[in-house]
Amino acid sequence: MGLAVSEAYFSMYNAVLHAAPEDDPPSTHRGVDHFFYWNLVQAGSLSSEKHKSYFDDARDERIRWHYEGKAPLPTTNIDGIFRAAEELIDHVS
Repeated sequence: MGLAVSEAYFSMYNAVLHAAPEDDPPSTHRGVDHFFYWNLVQAGSLSSEKHKSYFDDARDERIRWHYEGKAPLPTTNIDGIFRAAEELIDHVS
């Protein structure tokens, strides 16, 4: 399940990059995080609770999986992460 959540994170990450300006895209994970918050959530097109929180959860679980070799926490809403990834991709397409 860790791999699936990690892939969901990178799906959202790449969707955010797709929404960024071609001439000045974010170049780090932190930059993508900031762009997501300031340009998609604060602009009102996406929800902080419904989208950004799942992006943050997916990022945290990706770190657990990639760097600590641990499965997602039992409290992580994996289905919510998948739904948020799908909605974000649809939103920027």
